[in-house]
Amino acid sequence: MTDALTAADPSPLARAVALAREAMRQGASRSLAARIATIDPGDPEQIADAVADEDDTQLALVILAETLRLSTREEGVVPWLAEWTAADGVATWPAGADHQADEDDLAGDIDPDDWRSDDDTETDWVDISWWLPVVRWDGVADTVGYDRTFTIEPEVPGDDCDHEWCSPHEVVGGCESNPGVWGSGAGVRITEVCRHCGMYRITETHGQSHHDGQYRGERVSYREADENSLSWIGDEEQAE
Repeated sequence: MTDALTAADPSPLARAVALAREAMRQGASRSLAARIATIDPGDPEQIADAVADEDDTQLALVILAETLRLSTREEGVVPWLAEWTAADGVATWPAGADHQADEDDLAGDIDPDDWRSDDDTETDWVDISWWLPVVRWDGVADTVGYDRTFTIEPEVPGDDCDHEWCSPHEVVGGCESNPGVWGSGAGVRITEVCRHCGMYRITETHGQSHHDGQYRGERVSYREADENSLSWIGDEEQAE
């Protein structure tokens, strides 16, 4: 980078002249140098426009990257100061990660509990996507991105109970040899009851996401005790 560009707050004209000179020093044509001198390095479309008319787009991008001190990724040129953006299908927000961050780095900043409501009593899933503006080596403005699914586990209700789950046939039903187990779609639905408070725990081996209806994996949910489970607890206590 030229000395003029490292000076504090150079005037727009001084900055443009310095950029143009640096671009030509890197081997840019006069027309490319002129375009580089006027673009906003944070705008990928302007970067794409700057090299769109060049015969050697790849060379033009290399010159542009070196001139503006852009960062490079395997997928193309990342505009200077570009930031990751994240989305969950409802809202978007700045991911706040360095442009060199990979999928694991970005996922490490996500806490699935942030998507849990106080009244959530069953497993659910949320899909998070990230994208970063890049300019492909053919000069087309594009994005590079990642996607990951996070599991939101429910809080177990009844903090004052040390739950002990069991499957008494007279409460959970089903066949006597495998009580509480029922076929459900592509998997099974397993119902258990707490022998202390009568609350139910239901496990679906092939649960669907509430967000998109896709089958995601094992879902656990809870149901309050009812007359049947409380009556069973009473009978058990009397038997003891």
